[in-house]
Amino acid sequence: MDDDNEHTPLRSTTHSPTSPSSDEYSESDLPHRSESSPHLVLLPQSEDSLFDIPEDEDTDEEETSEQSNLATPPLSPSTVLLYLFSPYLRLGAFSILSGYTPIQFGVPALVVSAALSIFCRQIWFLQSRYLRRSTTKDILLDAFAKGRRKRKLRKGLASLVSALTWVLRVLMAAMYLRESTSALLVCFPSGTPAALVSICLALVAICFSLTTSISSKSIILVTYLSAASFLGWLVSAALAYARNNLTPGGWSQQGILWNGITSTMFAFTTASTVPLSSCLKSGRQASYGPKPDKARSRSFVLLSVLSASLAACLVMPLVIFAARPKLSEEVFDGTSVKWMAILKAATLVLALPSIVLNAPAVHMPGRMYPPLRLPLSRLATCLAVVAVALVRGGVASTLNDIMLFLALAGTYFLPALTHITTHYIRRPLSIVVPTAPGRQQPGSPYMQPGSAPGGSGSPSSSSPSSPPALRGRDPHMRAPSHDVLLQRKEKLLQRRRLGKRLFWDFGVWVVLLPVCGGGLVWTVGRIAGRF
Repeated sequence: MDDDNEHTPLRSTTHSPTSPSSDEYSESDLPHRSESSPHLVLLPQSEDSLFDIPEDEDTDEEETSEQSNLATPPLSPSTVLLYLFSPYLRLGAFSILSGYTPIQFGVPALVVSAALSIFCRQIWFLQSRYLRRSTTKDILLDAFAKGRRKRKLRKGLASLVSALTWVLRVLMAAMYLRESTSALLVCFPSGTPAALVSICLALVAICFSLTTSISSKSIILVTYLSAASFLGWLVSAALAYARNNLTPGGWSQQGILWNGITSTMFAFTTASTVPLSSCLKSGRQASYGPKPDKARSRSFVLLSVLSASLAACLVMPLVIFAARPKLSEEVFDGTSVKWMAILKAATLVLALPSIVLNAPAVHMPGRMYPPLRLPLSRLATCLAVVAVALVRGGVASTLNDIMLFLALAGTYFLPALTHITTHYIRRPLSIVVPTAPGRQQPGSPYMQPGSAPGGSGSPSSSSPSSPPALRGRDPHMRAPSHDVLLQRKEKLLQRRRLGKRLFWDFGVWVVLLPVCGGGLVWTVGRIAGRF
C-alpha cells in the first residue's frame, strides 16, 4: 500500500464485476455517464514514476527497435536449451585442463559455479518478468536510470552498457580465435605463420556470422556442431587420459587471473539469458496462444537447470583429469594430440558466430550502407575480432584478464546488484489500496466523498480542485470492508511469498558480498602480486 503524498492526474480503471470496487458506485451517483464508462480514481505516485509511460523511452526504442526485434525471435524449447547449454562447453571447459588443481578444490568449485550460474540466471529471469523487459540493457536502465530527470544519465548508461557488452564480445571472440589458432598449429609444419591460420579460421567464422538472427538455421547448425565437436574432444581426452597421454597446457599464456577456480567459474558464465527467455515466450505464444498454462510458463527455469546440470556432469571428468594428471612420454601419440587439437579448434571456431551475433550493433553512417545491404556493423565487429586476435604476448594476456573480469562480473555481480537496486533502493511496484471513509490520512489524494479539506461535510463545500468523479457521493457509499478485504488479500499474498523473498534476498547478498566481494579482493591482490 502506497502512502506517498504526491499524485498523478486522474487515471481510469476497468470496471470489473469481480473486483471489490465493482459495486462501489451506483448509477444515480454518476447520472451522465454511460454504462461502459470506466470509473476514475486518483492513484498516488511519485514524480519519477511518471517515467513509466512508454513514451519516455521513444528515443531509445527508435534507435534499437530493429536490433531488439532481431534479438528476441520466437524459438522452440529445444533451440533455447541448445543456446543455454552450448556456452558451458567452450573455452572455460578447455581451460580447466590448463594446469593442476587439487580435487578438494576443483569439485566444490564446479558445484558452486554451476549453482551460482543457475541462481543468477533465475535472477535475470525474475527481473525481466518483474520489470517486463526483454533485454538486459532495458533492465539495467530501469534499475539505475529511471525518471524524467535522469534522461541524460539514462542515455549515457545505455551507451556504456552497449560499449562494455561490445568490448566483452570482441575480447571473448578474439580469445576463442587465438586459442583455436594455437591448438591448430600442431597440425601444420613448423614455421607456419599463426596470423595466416587465424585469418583462415576467421573467414570460416565470418561466413556464418552475417546472418540476421539467432533463429537462423545456419547459426543453429553451427551451434549444434560446436557442442558435438566438444563431446568428441571429451571422448578423445578420456581415451588419452586412460593411455597416460593427456598433455596439459598452461595458464601463464592466458593471464595472471587464470587458474583452476577462475577457469571453472568462467566455464559457467552466462549471457543472453533475458533475450532467450523472451524468445522462448514468443515461441510459446506462437504455438499455444497468448496465455500459456502454468506448466509451460515455468519451462525456462527447467531448461536453465537442465542445461547447467548436464554441463556440470560433462565438465566433471575434466576436473578429475586436472586433479590427477597422468603423462608418459613413452606412450606419446601424436595422432591423438592432433585429433584433439582439430576438435578443440572446431569447437571454438564454430562458437564464434553466436558470440559475434549477440554483440551490440556498431552505429555506422547511413550513407556508408551499399545497395547490397551488407551488415557493415557485423563486418566491423568481425574485423575488430581478427585485429585483437592477432595480438600476442603480454598484451594478449592482459586482454584475456580484462575479458575474464568482465565475464565474471556480468554473470555474478551484475544480476545481484540489479536485484538489490530494484527491490531495496527503487520504489517497488505495489498494489494501491484506496483509503476508506473515516480513515482519511492527512494530505492523502483520496478525499472523503462530499468533504473538503477545510472540514465542511456538505457536498456543496467540496474543493474546486477535487476530481469531479469524487464529488457529491454518499459518505456511506464506500464500505470499509472493501479496503479491509483488499488489505487482507495483500497481506495473505505477501505471507505466501515471504519464504521465496527471503530465499532470493539471502542468496543475492551471498553472491554479492562473499563471492563477488571476495573475488574482487583476490583480483586486486593478484594484480598487486600479493597472492
